[in-house]
Amino acid sequence: MELYKSYNNYLKQKYGVKTWRLPLARDEECPNRLFGRSGCSFCDGSSFLPDYLTPGDDIDTQLIKGRDFFSARLGVGSFLGYFQSNSNTYGSRMELRADYRKVLEKEFICGLVISTRPDNIDEEIVDIIEQLSVEFDKEVWIELGLQSSDDSTLKLIQRNHTYSDFVNAAALIKKGGIIKLGVHMIIGLPGEEPDRILLSNRRLFTDNVIDGVKYRLLDIVEGTGIYELYRTNPELFYKFDDVTFTSLVCDIIEIMPPETVIMRFANFKSLENVNTSENRVTKGTIIRQVEMELLRRGTSQGCRYKK
Repeated sequence: MELYKSYNNYLKQKYGVKTWRLPLARDEECPNRLFGRSGCSFCDGSSFLPDYLTPGDDIDTQLIKGRDFFSARLGVGSFLGYFQSNSNTYGSRMELRADYRKVLEKEFICGLVISTRPDNIDEEIVDIIEQLSVEFDKEVWIELGLQSSDDSTLKLIQRNHTYSDFVNAAALIKKGGIIKLGVHMIIGLPGEEPDRILLSNRRLFTDNVIDGVKYRLLDIVEGTGIYELYRTNPELFYKFDDVTFTSLVCDIIEIMPPETVIMRFANFKSLENVNTSENRVTKGTIIRQVEMELLRRGTSQGCRYKK
């Protein structure tokens, strides 16, 4: 019995071989840090760069270096190009189209994943992505950072978009039936205890067609706005341990559509941050505990889903 629809199983069933995400970065600022904006309060503005890359590497170089690195390390020959850092539908449309094309035209690339924000989605960029997906006959995902469907939370963490903005962007992405939609959600944002988080996720799945979802526990990074909020108002932050986190993840799995792919529900260092009482719990531990808890409950993904 499949307890939940995992991303690894999805990729294996779709491509038949081990497929890996190959992180890519474009030379573009986050739009939420432009025009006097300070960015999301949980973000320190740094962008992830794999050790095998050098700052300034162009996309073609990133693709070759990434392919060689993961092929040698993991024996992977099939890749999804993953524009991971910042908002990858922001900037010159001509340059964006060219960057997407550089990835999709590679023979070792089986698909493309584009991470961005709800307020950087419009009909023109969706049309560009749909056209390229059809031209190359490769699956394309757009991953939207939402974090919470509660507008008061979005305002508190300085997302500078509303839940309505997300709903409109999601509908536009899914309108043509070509692009897959993934969503990023954070567990443990200030003012959000488990019942409120569950309600936020129920709203997400009721209002939208979601193909995949990623969860992570809030990281409270020194130097960020959320760190200062935690330092002055720690009572706003629910303190998860492995038991309460596992229980909430299982609650969310039960209310999401059975066809939605769970792309991630645990960080690599799932509970290693200052707003938890546990600092020795790994991603693997959480995965095992979630599976054991679902078996204990006798439940699985979607058993309590209601549209």
